[in-house]
Amino acid sequence: MSTARGFWLTISIILSAFFGHFFLQRYTEVTKQLKEENTLDPLTGLLNRRGLNTHFSKELEETAITSSPLSLILIDIDYFKKINDRYGHDVGDICLIEVANVLSSTLRKRDIIARFGGEEFIVILPNTTKNQAALIADDLKKVISKQKFSDFNLPITITLGVTDSRGQHDNALKMIKRADKALYRGKDKGRNCVELSE
Repeated sequence: MSTARGFWLTISIILSAFFGHFFLQRYTEVTKQLKEENTLDPLTGLLNRRGLNTHFSKELEETAITSSPLSLILIDIDYFKKINDRYGHDVGDICLIEVANVLSSTLRKRDIIARFGGEEFIVILPNTTKNQAALIADDLKKVISKQKFSDFNLPITITLGVTDSRGQHDNALKMIKRADKALYRGKDKGRNCVELSE
């Protein structure tokens, strides 16, 4: 009788260990998936604002500790509303996805790109001066202008505003505001250009 009890006890321990491992693994997968869903833009697969904020904070901290340069590019698709109005939002969405893919594949591995909202993207460039960032922005502008997007082979251009970190009293909001001002100067100048912050 004690042998039978020992046998079933062993079986129950093995089954408990197996199911415990299974549920722990599943819990880990679900947690990871939820975390990704909370930090990724569902359309483009890029970081969303929440994901951007997390990475931006880390990079600003790193810059403060190491005094290394940090730059930012704000990107806007030119006349995107016209694409939506003429071809529909589904085509507009395809263009957004394709532009996001081109931007991502053109950037360096260490660079961080996010969808900032609507037809805007934001790029954080660690260990990069403003002049270096301007060259990267110019490359992005050229690559996009050479492509055609969606099944309609639409030409698309982008306008880019570039800024850099300015010491310990700087923050994400200030950097984005400076890049945004530069971006709007570029729009006033006729778009499809790179504009540096003052």
